[in-house]
Amino acid sequence: MTTIKIFRAHFVQALSGFIFAFVILFGTLNAQSIPEYYEKQNYKDLVIFARGQNQNNLSARDCYMTGYAHFQLGHDLEAVGWYEKAGRRGLDEPYLHFYKGLAYRYNQQYERSLASFQAAVKKEPNNQEYHAEMAGTLIEMELPDSALAVLHSSLRLQETYPKVYYLIGSAMLKKDDWKGAWDAFQTAKTKISEGDTYHVQSLIESGRICYSKMKDYECAKTEYRQAIALRPDNYSLYRSMIKACYALEDWAAADSFFLTMKAAYDRGELSEELSSWKGVAVDEFDEGNFHVLVIRHFDKPDKAGSTPWQFYVTVEKGLVIERKIQFQLSMGPKGKLDVLRLTAQYPDRFEDYGLEFPPDVLYPVCRENAIGILKGIIHARHVVPVAKDR
Repeated sequence: MTTIKIFRAHFVQALSGFIFAFVILFGTLNAQSIPEYYEKQNYKDLVIFARGQNQNNLSARDCYMTGYAHFQLGHDLEAVGWYEKAGRRGLDEPYLHFYKGLAYRYNQQYERSLASFQAAVKKEPNNQEYHAEMAGTLIEMELPDSALAVLHSSLRLQETYPKVYYLIGSAMLKKDDWKGAWDAFQTAKTKISEGDTYHVQSLIESGRICYSKMKDYECAKTEYRQAIALRPDNYSLYRSMIKACYALEDWAAADSFFLTMKAAYDRGELSEELSSWKGVAVDEFDEGNFHVLVIRHFDKPDKAGSTPWQFYVTVEKGLVIERKIQFQLSMGPKGKLDVLRLTAQYPDRFEDYGLEFPPDVLYPVCRENAIGILKGIIHARHVVPVAKDR
């Protein structure tokens, strides 16, 4: 959006602010019924307005619209309460049961969600969306075969809801049928418009299958690149892209996406989940019975002990970290913090391998030395026990 700077006298600015406030106030006061708020999609004010009314005087439709407003605001429990109230006052339309099913599902009340969707489908059996979302609940209930039966049946109806194809892929994944899921997600990409969330999600799931199942990292890059083009501010996609680039040893592309993430980190734009590590997982590999996850940190090492690279080692993809292999900023021969020292941190000890590297050491060198430690080729020069808490 273009920013236009307008210079005016102070009294004109004050007058403009007064007029703006008056328009907003007048617009709010002028909408004096739940249907008017609903029509304007002013859900927040609708909820406030309904709260101040005599509940006994609200119609069934008023109750439904209030429930829908709560649903749009993410208040799923409140939405269900209003939907139930609408039902008790005589509203028995399929859309009421449908939205009640969605609200129950988002609140993880799957049995009630399924029952609501079944009621909606019974009343409007030719509605493909109702069938599809009922299947969505079956997927959440870990019933992929039942979900697939519903989804395939819905394909015989008039095609109005292309998310069906994405849900088929999701159900296939629940069955660990990644080949079937791949085919479904490829179909979904052709059926769902590019601007739709589920088109992007189909690209993401396809990329994951390429990376983790097919081990086709070029394919993963292609899928993630398309997803990033459509959602450039979804930085979790950059993380996936970086891992695909590292698997291909495409360091230049990986650095480009890493620097984009780092810039977002510096601006405070990363999600809490992405920023909590202060870095990004760039590689993942197995060495013998060890599983290794590599973190590249955003912040440049600037104090003793800080590190640009950490290799988190678990045994056979376990959840407990067996050790952290890291390249820590240390004092060099000239008495300056200008070398990275290869170390490993265990729960009960700290190991120093006596090897030093320049601060801008390239990742392949780091990985080679980490693997050397795991293979027992590189041995510790110094071992310091770690005191346990009493």
